[in-house]
Amino acid sequence: MLERKNMPKKIMIVDDDKAFLEELAEMIKMSGYTVVTTDNSSEVLVTVKKEKPDVILMDLKMDGLNGFELVMLLKHHKEICGIPIIMMTGHYNDEGDVWLENSFGVHRFIKKPFNPLDIISRIEEAMTSKV
Repeated sequence: MLERKNMPKKIMIVDDDKAFLEELAEMIKMSGYTVVTTDNSSEVLVTVKKEKPDVILMDLKMDGLNGFELVMLLKHHKEICGIPIIMMTGHYNDEGDVWLENSFGVHRFIKKPFNPLDIISRIEEAMTSKV
C-alpha cells in the first residue's frame, strides 16, 4: 500500500455551485494539492470514506443536507471524524464564529467571496493543526 506521506495532500470541496466548485478546485490544484469534488450533499459521506481527504472545504448552504448537517454526520464516524472542515459561506457573521466553530466541530469559517491566498492559508493551517 502506498504511503500518503510523500503524496500531495488531498483536499475535498463540497459545494452545490458547480461553477464556483470548478474554479476553486483549479486554484487549489495549482497550489500543488490533489482535489476531490462533489456538488451533491448526499454523496459526501461515501466520498469522504473512499477518498480520505486531509481537509474538507464545505459550503454552508446547499440543497439537500446543509453544511451543519453534514458536519454532524461526518463527526459520528470514527474513521473520518478527525478530518478538519473549513466551512465556506456568504452568510457569515464575525461575532460568535469561535463559538460556532467549537460548537459544530469545524476548524474555521471563511466568508465568500474570499481571496485565493486566504483559502490556501486556511488549508495549510488546518493541516498543521490536524490531530
